[in-house]
Amino acid sequence: MENPVLGEWLILFMLILNCSRIFFLKYGKIDCLTILSPLSVIFAVFQIFAWGADFYSVILLLICIFAFFTNFRAFLRFISGLYVDHYSIAFKIGAVFVLIFTFAEAAMLVYFRPVLFKAINFGAKQERIRLSGDFTNGFRKSFPFERSEAEICVISPDKSKIKKNHVFVIMPDKSANLLDYKPLAYKLAESGYPVYLGEFFARDVKWCHNIFDAKYFRKAALILEKLYKTKEFNNQKEFFTFNMLKECDAMINFVQENEKRQQNDGKSEPYLVIIGDWMSEIAVPEISAKKSEVVLKTEILTSYKEYTTPGYGFIRVTNPTIASKYGLQRDAKFEEVSLLAKKIIEKMPVEELSEELENSESVLENNIAEEMVK
Repeated sequence: MENPVLGEWLILFMLILNCSRIFFLKYGKIDCLTILSPLSVIFAVFQIFAWGADFYSVILLLICIFAFFTNFRAFLRFISGLYVDHYSIAFKIGAVFVLIFTFAEAAMLVYFRPVLFKAINFGAKQERIRLSGDFTNGFRKSFPFERSEAEICVISPDKSKIKKNHVFVIMPDKSANLLDYKPLAYKLAESGYPVYLGEFFARDVKWCHNIFDAKYFRKAALILEKLYKTKEFNNQKEFFTFNMLKECDAMINFVQENEKRQQNDGKSEPYLVIIGDWMSEIAVPEISAKKSEVVLKTEILTSYKEYTTPGYGFIRVTNPTIASKYGLQRDAKFEEVSLLAKKIIEKMPVEELSEELENSESVLENNIAEEMVK
C-alpha cells in the first residue's frame, strides 16, 4: 500500500458499522459490535505510527475517541456478558453525531482523494532500507526490531531499461515525506534510472526543537508552520540549509556504499544526480561541489516553472487537500510530474553517444596496433 487513505477508509467503515447498529440491532442480544469502538481507537493510533500525523488521521483519532466514550457503557456490558435491553437517548444522540462526523470525513476523503499508484504501474520495484545511527557517527543498516533513525527508499527500473551510469538521489523537504516525491521517482525509474530517496530522524539534527521532531509529527508541524507562519518559516532558510547539508552528505555516502556492493559486473561506479527542493536550494549545490568526483550534476525543483508546490513535493498527486490551499487541482494523470521528469531527463548526458565514442576509440586503437604489427 502506497497511501494512508486505505487504512483511513478501514477505520471509517468500522465506525459506521459500530454506530449504525442502533438502527438494526435487536434487543435481547449480546452487543458484540461495541468491540469496534476500542478497536477503532487502536487502529487510528497505529495509522499515525505507520504514516505520521496529518489532518485526516488526527481528526479520525478524535472521532474514534468520541465514539469510544459514547460506547463505553455498552462496552462494559459486553465484556460482562450482559444482554442489551435498550439504548439510552444519550447513546443514540452520541452515535448519530459520530455518524455525522464520520460521513463528513468520508466525503472529504472522496473529494480530496489522492491518486493511488504502485511501483508496478511504472515497471519498477521498490526496496525500503532502515538505518540506525546518527550524523556524528554515521549510519548502518538496522537489525530486525531495532529502532531506526532513517529510511531509504530505492526505486529500481526494469533491468532491460536500466541506465547504470547515472543514479538519481532525491532529497525531500521536511514539510513533505518520501511518498510526496515518489511520483517523480517512479517517472524517472520508468525512463531507466535508479532513484534513491532518503528521510532522516536522527537525534543530533533537530528541525522543530520540541516534541514535534518525532517522525510521527514532524511533517505535520512544519506544514502548519509553513501555511500559517510563512514569514517565520522562510526566515529559517539558513538553518534549514545547515541541516540539509548533513542529510545530503549522509545520503551521498550511503548511495556510494550501496552501489559499490551492487557493482559485480566490473563497470565503473555510477555518477549521481542530486535533486533538491526548497530547503536544499543552497545545500545541494554546495555539497555537490565538495563531492564533484561522484556527483555528475544537480537539479533544483524550484528552478522549474512546471513545479507548482515548492517544499511540498508532488502533493497534487499525493495530498490534494494541501494543494487546494494554493488553488491547485488534483493531478490524476501525472501531467505535472511527467513534464518535469521529461525536462530533467532531457538535461542528462546522452549515454549512447558516450558508448559510441568509447567503441570508436577502441576500434581506432586496434587499427593502430595492427598497422604497427605490419
